Amino acid sequence: MTSGLYLSPVKYGENMTIFRSIGPEQCKLWGDEFCERWKIKRPGLFKNLDFHQVPCAVCRREKRSTTLLTPARNICPSGWLKEYYGYLMTQQRGSARSQHICVDADANGIPGSNTTRARQGPFIQPVAYKCDEPSCPQNLESSDNKAKALTCVVCTI
Repeated sequence: MTSGLYLSPVKYGENMTIFRSIGPEQCKLWGDEFCERWKIKRPGLFKNLDFHQVPCAVCRREKRSTTLLTPARNICPSGWLKEYYGYLMTQQRGSARSQHICVDADANGIPGSNTTRARQGPFIQPVAYKCDEPSCPQNLESSDNKAKALTCVVCTI
């Protein structure tokens, strides 16, 4: 190959806590014994996707011609069918233009892909929304003045 162009796998960035129901902070409060028991019973609650490669999926639904991705929602408009909901994500910090994607709330990473070389990008990160004005929509309000990850939903008709 002489062009010097390579396709790199896309990875989740650091601190992907939006996919984790129970994190280190809760384990400190509840105790290690409690968390260890729950890690065995429900490992998905402790999911850590940091630096894992993002698996790719293309979905097709028979007899449905239109797909709608709606940011900042997790329900579909009346008459539409929800395929999945999750978080709006895009390329991690950079000046290059990037597309937004809706990553399933029950996301997975490719097992074993978070090796020592995993800290080399490209990475995706959640799209954040911060609104501290009185006119902010209620479902996007941030009472603690911190940015929140935007949800999204993928619907078909």
